[in-house]
Amino acid sequence: NTTLVTGAPLKNLGELLREMSLRLYDHTPNLGRIFVQGGFAGEGVVPADQQLEKFKGKVTVPTYNLNGDPKSALRLLDVARRGWFSEVRFVSKNVCHGVKYDQDMHLKFLLSMHGLCGHKDWEVCECDCHHDSNIMHIMACCGECPYCQRNIRYGFDLTPDVERRAKARKLIIDGMAEYLSRREEGKAFHDPLAAMCALNPGIGEWAEVELYRERGEWGSKLSPGSGVQIITGYDHRAFLA
Repeated sequence: NTTLVTGAPLKNLGELLREMSLRLYDHTPNLGRIFVQGGFAGEGVVPADQQLEKFKGKVTVPTYNLNGDPKSALRLLDVARRGWFSEVRFVSKNVCHGVKYDQDMHLKFLLSMHGLCGHKDWEVCECDCHHDSNIMHIMACCGECPYCQRNIRYGFDLTPDVERRAKARKLIIDGMAEYLSRREEGKAFHDPLAAMCALNPGIGEWAEVELYRERGEWGSKLSPGSGVQIITGYDHRAFLA
C-alpha cells in the first residue's frame, strides 16, 4: 500500500535497492507504486503538436534528477523490469516544464479562500460553464449552477477537513504572493505535478516506454509491456482541482 514520490536525485532509493539486491531475495519484493519526477519523453513518444517549444524534435536531453545519481536511476529501471514495483511512472520535463504557478493559478487559490458567500471551502459543479470564468465560480459556490442546475463537488473528497485545508491554502497564498511580487512570470511547479499524479494518475496522459541514458542525456522509446510509464501530457484543470 506504499506510494513513493521522488523529486530529487535517487540516492536514497538507489542505496535501498542495492542493499535489497545483495540479500538475494528468493521472491519478488512488492515495493508498491513509485512516481519519479524526472526523465524525458520526446520525438517518437510525444506527438509533435504536444511537444513544448524548447524540446521540439529532441529525442534526448539532460535531466537533473536522474543525472544526479545515474547508477541509482538505472538500478531502479532494472528492478522495475523485475517487477519489484507494482507501478512505475516518470513525470518528466517534457510536461512538467510547462507547468507554472502564475498569476492565473494564484487567482484561483485566492477565490478558493474568499468566495463571496464567506465559506472557506466551496463547491463547484463539473460543467464547463464554470471553468473559464471566475464569476461563475463564485456564483456556483453556495447553490445550483444557474446554467446547468448541478452542484457537484469538483476535485475534492466528500468529507474535507475544511479548517486544515484553509490553513494549508493560506500558506501557499501568502508564500506565492511574495514570490510573484518579485518574479511575475511565476514559479515552475515540477514536483507538485508529480505529487498530484501520484494522488490521481488520471490527470496525466501516459506512454509505456523503455527509458535509457545516452552520452549524459536521457530519452524514452515506446515499449508496450515494459511496465514503465512516462507522462506525455496532462489535464491542467484536473491538476488544479
